[in-house]
Amino acid sequence: MKNPLLLLLCSAVALLAGCRGDLCTLQVTLDDADGTLDTLRLIGFADDRLIASAPVREGSARLVAPCDDWFAARLTDGRRTLALLLPERGEANAAPDGRGGYRIGGTPLNDRLTRLHEELDSLRTALYAAPPDAEEEVRNARRTLIGKAVADNRDNALGAWLCAARLREGAGTDDAARLLGLLDPALRRLVAHSARYAPAATGNEAPPLNLPDTTGRRRTLCEALRPDGKTLLLFWATWDTEGRQLLARLERHLDGHPERGLYAVSLDNDSAAWRRSLGRDTGKALHVLGTLDGRSPAAESYGIRTLPTLLLLTPDGHIERRADGSAACRRLAAALPASAERPGR
Repeated sequence: MKNPLLLLLCSAVALLAGCRGDLCTLQVTLDDADGTLDTLRLIGFADDRLIASAPVREGSARLVAPCDDWFAARLTDGRRTLALLLPERGEANAAPDGRGGYRIGGTPLNDRLTRLHEELDSLRTALYAAPPDAEEEVRNARRTLIGKAVADNRDNALGAWLCAARLREGAGTDDAARLLGLLDPALRRLVAHSARYAPAATGNEAPPLNLPDTTGRRRTLCEALRPDGKTLLLFWATWDTEGRQLLARLERHLDGHPERGLYAVSLDNDSAAWRRSLGRDTGKALHVLGTLDGRSPAAESYGIRTLPTLLLLTPDGHIERRADGSAACRRLAAALPASAERPGR
């Protein structure tokens, strides 16, 4: 069922952009060497509902959707998110970016979003290479870049998406308030309300999970919750180097903190490779497989758009903190001794 606040937000974005009642068209040229893709879909960023779908024919697909009931959508092949699309009248196009994803362009807002992603990617690379004493300077540059992008797009879908994405990722209260303050008043309150309906946003109850372990036995997220401490929920994959390193670090962390739990969800399509990577001794963590036939409802329910993603859960199963991407996960993991103490300490 559509959420009325989300519909109101989407209508406000469409009205301010002057595209109410118009159609948004996306022409996709696919890099599908083995020819296995049959359908592409646009999924609403805020509510994960289907906006449009189209069959793949001869390596391409054409999706058409009205502009006035969504403010951002994920282009997906059913296995992973390929790109993000903003609603805008006219025809946009998507083509492989050479790095495993897709670049969307052809309309002003989507061109701006692509340029912003390129700048953020450069800062992410700089952060990985920066010495510890320079990391904060790079993070400040990232915050400044996002703040300028919101201010420059305060009355359109790009500004609304940037704020909603930061809120959904669990951005700090001060940072979120700063970004919201830059938005047009007509959007500010609606974006703040829409973030509350993100199923896996900070402060919300973690969506339930019931997934198979290495033996095929179903294990629930509730089994990993600890009454006297916090629980870590990790989405990772064996093909992601950062994810493997983070998993090893968290498993070592458990050795010194038995009051904490770890529920590690693999998004591998190759279940045999996943089992081999773990070996026979899976330690104190609950290791489960989150994919089936190339799809992952678990990842969809948590809005996973990048790996690794790490969440810190309270004893009653609420999301206390969320980190999307390698750099954010490293910061959260480094803060665990201070942030995950037993209640009352």
